Amino acid sequence: MSEWKSLAWNVYKDLYLMRRALAFYSSMVLVFAALYSGWNLGPALGVLAASVVMAPNWLAYTEERSGGLVLQRTLPVAPWVVVGAKYVDAALVATWLGLLTLGAGIVARGGAEMSPAFALPTLGLTAIVAAAALVPAGISLWAFFRWGYQAARHVILAFVVVVLGVVMPLSERLPAPRVTSRDLAMGMVTQGSGPSGWAVAAATGASLALYLLAAVAACRALRTLEL
Repeated sequence: MSEWKSLAWNVYKDLYLMRRALAFYSSMVLVFAALYSGWNLGPALGVLAASVVMAPNWLAYTEERSGGLVLQRTLPVAPWVVVGAKYVDAALVATWLGLLTLGAGIVARGGAEMSPAFALPTLGLTAIVAAAALVPAGISLWAFFRWGYQAARHVILAFVVVVLGVVMPLSERLPAPRVTSRDLAMGMVTQGSGPSGWAVAAATGASLALYLLAAVAACRALRTLEL
């Protein structure tokens, strides 16, 4: 089996094993996306970030409990395949949950976000949060490959404390535009509040770059352990 096929198989295996956890994360995202009031995205985006970070934690726990990492290290599998599969898994989960958050928000608001004035800022915020959440997710995976599951869990617990204790309360204080269906129907809304395209691209690109660096560091850590 080629290395790329091995990578694809590992990604499929991980996603299949975490199907129940992914269903739970998806349900939580749907619930909070439907419950947030007005135009405040804080609660839904907080749940999105926490879910993205928790996904690799579940993968690390599964590998630790089943001895999967030990087994793969005894097989003729390249370290970058073992590490890359986990990072691809986390990126796919972030993409899925981000799209789910965006879609659920549109439905919950009666399709109001189909207006470009609000759809684009919402898409930008969702992209930034999903990409930013990949950074602690990537660090936790690096900690897992370097020191084991307990180290990865500490990274995630620290992130969850920050999100629940700092980010979400502050998000409730952010000003939220109030728009009625009549305003939308009359075409009175011309623009929504949200990050600019350049800000979205810069923040998302920086987060993905850090995520890639974490993947490279994790690969080096696994190679060190194999020496």
